[in-house]
Amino acid sequence: MINIGYYLEPGKKENLYCRISDGKYSVSFSLGYIITLAEGVDEVEGIPVEDPHYSTLMNFKEYLRKRYHELIHLEMSTANVLKALEDEAKQLLSRPV
Repeated sequence: MINIGYYLEPGKKENLYCRISDGKYSVSFSLGYIITLAEGVDEVEGIPVEDPHYSTLMNFKEYLRKRYHELIHLEMSTANVLKALEDEAKQLLSRPV
Protein backbone atom coordinates (compact mmCIF):
# COMPACT_ATOMS: atom_id res chain seq x y z
CA MET A 1 0.00 0.00 0.00
CA ILE A 2 1.45 3.35 -1.05
CA ASN A 3 1.56 6.19 1.46
CA ILE A 4 2.32 9.72 0.28
CA GLY A 5 2.46 12.52 2.81
CA TYR A 6 3.82 15.97 3.43
CA TYR A 7 5.62 17.02 6.58
CA LEU A 8 7.43 20.05 7.95
CA GLU A 9 11.13 20.13 8.83
CA PRO A 10 11.23 23.14 11.19
CA GLY A 11 15.01 23.69 11.07
CA LYS A 12 15.21 23.88 7.27
CA LYS A 13 14.90 27.03 5.16
CA GLU A 14 12.56 25.36 2.64
CA ASN A 15 10.73 23.28 5.18
CA LEU A 16 8.02 21.34 3.34
CA TYR A 17 8.99 17.76 2.48
CA CYS A 18 7.27 14.85 0.75
CA ARG A 19 7.62 11.24 1.90
CA ILE A 20 6.59 8.31 -0.28
CA SER A 21 6.58 4.89 1.36
CA ASP A 22 5.39 1.41 0.61
CA GLY A 23 5.88 -0.44 3.87
CA LYS A 24 9.48 -1.60 3.56
CA TYR A 25 10.92 1.23 1.41
CA SER A 26 10.60 5.00 1.52
CA VAL A 27 12.01 8.14 -0.09
CA SER A 28 11.83 11.71 1.14
CA PHE A 29 12.65 14.98 -0.60
CA SER A 30 12.25 18.73 -0.19
CA LEU A 31 9.54 20.43 -2.20
CA GLY A 32 11.50 23.67 -2.17
CA TYR A 33 8.62 25.45 -0.47
CA ILE A 34 8.38 27.38 2.79
CA ILE A 35 5.36 27.13 5.09
CA THR A 36 4.91 29.39 8.08
CA LEU A 37 2.23 28.22 10.47
CA ALA A 38 0.09 30.60 12.46
CA GLU A 39 -1.68 29.52 15.63
CA GLY A 40 -5.26 28.41 15.19
CA VAL A 41 -4.92 27.72 11.46
CA ASP A 42 -6.54 24.56 10.08
CA GLU A 43 -3.92 22.41 8.41
CA VAL A 44 -3.70 19.12 6.57
CA GLU A 45 -0.32 17.34 6.63
CA GLY A 46 1.35 20.52 7.84
CA ILE A 47 -0.12 22.62 5.04
CA PRO A 48 -2.52 25.41 6.04
CA VAL A 49 -5.78 24.98 4.12
CA GLU A 50 -5.60 28.70 3.34
CA ASP A 51 -2.17 28.32 1.69
CA PRO A 52 -2.33 29.50 -1.95
CA HIS A 53 -0.65 26.27 -3.11
CA TYR A 54 -2.76 23.87 -1.02
CA SER A 55 -4.76 22.53 -4.00
CA THR A 56 -1.63 22.22 -6.14
CA LEU A 57 0.09 20.19 -3.41
CA MET A 58 -2.92 17.87 -3.06
CA ASN A 59 -3.02 17.42 -6.87
CA PHE A 60 0.73 16.67 -6.89
CA LYS A 61 0.14 13.99 -4.28
CA GLU A 62 -2.54 12.38 -6.48
CA TYR A 63 -0.19 12.59 -9.49
CA LEU A 64 2.49 10.71 -7.52
CA ARG A 65 -0.05 8.07 -6.48
CA LYS A 66 -1.14 7.57 -10.10
CA ARG A 67 2.48 7.33 -11.32
CA TYR A 68 3.25 4.79 -8.58
CA HIS A 69 0.49 2.50 -9.84
CA GLU A 70 1.61 2.94 -13.46
CA LEU A 71 5.22 2.07 -12.59
CA ILE A 72 4.39 -0.84 -10.29
CA HIS A 73 2.44 -2.45 -13.15
CA LEU A 74 5.67 -2.44 -15.18
CA GLU A 75 6.91 -5.04 -12.68
CA MET A 76 9.66 -2.80 -11.31
CA SER A 77 10.83 -3.47 -7.77
CA THR A 78 9.26 -1.26 -5.12
CA ALA A 79 12.62 0.34 -4.32
CA ASN A 80 13.11 1.21 -8.00
CA VAL A 81 9.57 2.59 -8.30
CA LEU A 82 10.06 4.87 -5.30
CA LYS A 83 13.44 6.06 -6.59
CA ALA A 84 11.90 6.73 -10.03
CA LEU A 85 9.10 8.73 -8.38
CA GLU A 86 11.60 10.74 -6.34
CA ASP A 87 13.69 11.50 -9.45
CA GLU A 88 10.62 12.43 -11.49
CA ALA A 89 9.28 14.67 -8.71
CA LYS A 90 12.62 16.46 -8.33
CA GLN A 91 12.78 17.01 -12.08
CA LEU A 92 9.25 18.45 -12.14
CA LEU A 93 9.95 20.66 -9.13
CA SER A 94 13.14 22.07 -10.67
CA ARG A 95 11.42 23.28 -13.86
CA PRO A 96 11.03 27.05 -14.15
CA VAL A 97 7.45 28.23 -13.86
